[in-house]
Amino acid sequence: MWQRFFCFILDQFYPQECVSCAAPGGAICVECEQSVSAHPQEQVIGKLRVESSYAYDEPALSAAIQAWKYEGMTDAIKPFIEKAWFLDLQADLVLAVPLHRRRKLERGFNQAELLAKHVAAQIGVIVGHDLKRIRYTPPQAKQDGEERRKNVKDAFVWKGESLAGKQVLLVD
Repeated sequence: MWQRFFCFILDQFYPQECVSCAAPGGAICVECEQSVSAHPQEQVIGKLRVESSYAYDEPALSAAIQAWKYEGMTDAIKPFIEKAWFLDLQADLVLAVPLHRRRKLERGFNQAELLAKHVAAQIGVIVGHDLKRIRYTPPQAKQDGEERRKNVKDAFVWKGESLAGKQVLLVD
């Protein structure tokens, strides 16, 4: 309650701006929100089928994701999560890519975990917590595909029961 009151007062003196175009009025303006439409994307990488609700190279969406991950601005990403395509997804279990405890302390939350909870609720399954990060990795943001794969190699371990025959949705 106090946090909302404090944010309200702060907004009176320093109105919030769109994270994408800096228009006054909110974390993401109507024009930027409407510039991004949900277009399910699918890609196969090795044995994995990778699906997403959006093309992530859209500037407004990219700015909203950055603001959410690094500044905790849930208002910036909320409209995109609400419009995301989840209904056709089927899974036995939803997992969030875990953050290293150091990175979680820096950010204050794990955005993948929050998104995984939302997706799991939408498709009616549980979120598992048996995927563990066992080593710290540098941020992926400025790395290319090959560097990213090397960066996360052997960074995770599965501590749960066998997933054989199960369809798992991994959220990042």
